[in-house]
Amino acid sequence: MLVNGNRLEKVCTDPVTAKVVDVLWETENDDDGVIRDTYTPTIEYEYKGKTYKHTLVKVYNENEYKENDKVQILVNPKKPKELVLKGKGKATVPAIIFIVLGGIVTVFSIFGKVEFKNNN
Repeated sequence: MLVNGNRLEKVCTDPVTAKVVDVLWETENDDDGVIRDTYTPTIEYEYKGKTYKHTLVKVYNENEYKENDKVQILVNPKKPKELVLKGKGKATVPAIIFIVLGGIVTVFSIFGKVEFKNNN
């Protein structure tokens, strides 16, 4: 089970290298009638002598996962089927900047423009 939640981030502590063994390509229509390609990767990893297979969530960028790619994961030592993708789901500096700028634009659009008084 793959969940990007706080609980799993705390319990999934053992680093493992997984291998992408398949990428399922599909075409889907969204609610707006837009047709897009989706890619659903399946990874395989070995943990304590046992091999596990797991299907990840679909992505929209065909270059994000390719067959035979190595993927870093963190596995729950008590439940090895639980995992998180290492480095996925974390905010990057550019993402944080865009979020902050978006918040500022939203505040200005709600409250109107700010007027500065000239004390001269």
